[in-house]
Amino acid sequence: MIIGRSVEYVGSYAFSGCSSLQMFMFSKSTWGIYDHAFTGCNKLTFLIIPDSVTAIHDYAFSECTNLTHVAYAGLTDPKRGDGIFNGCNKLIKICVPKEYSPNSFCGMNNVTRSSVCVDNEYSVLSSSLSHLVTPSVILMAFFALLFAFLS
Repeated sequence: MIIGRSVEYVGSYAFSGCSSLQMFMFSKSTWGIYDHAFTGCNKLTFLIIPDSVTAIHDYAFSECTNLTHVAYAGLTDPKRGDGIFNGCNKLIKICVPKEYSPNSFCGMNNVTRSSVCVDNEYSVLSSSLSHLVTPSVILMAFFALLFAFLS
């Protein structure tokens, strides 16, 4: 899912328990993700978070049991609450820009610095996500780029 340009934050419990959400891309105007916004989205496998996100609140992505990859375009850790990725036991990679300064992202230590993870224009994700590229993901990426171009 790709949220629109006018969405500045994702409210508490907005997508909590959504069983069909597989991928989520935030718009570049999104600055906040509130408590339990995505708790229990058990089919969510990866997230793309732009540098505009400056706050991620308590348990925002907790119990997303199939979340494996997060790509974050910011250079510093956003303000964060407790247990953001609590119960995300399959989270194996958090990809951040090479210039990212902390050694962890929202309390998680499995950070990989790379110039090809994601940038502020939602460029191609690193090859570590290639196993997630299916026709539906390609179609979603196409629409994301189209949306960014038309915005």
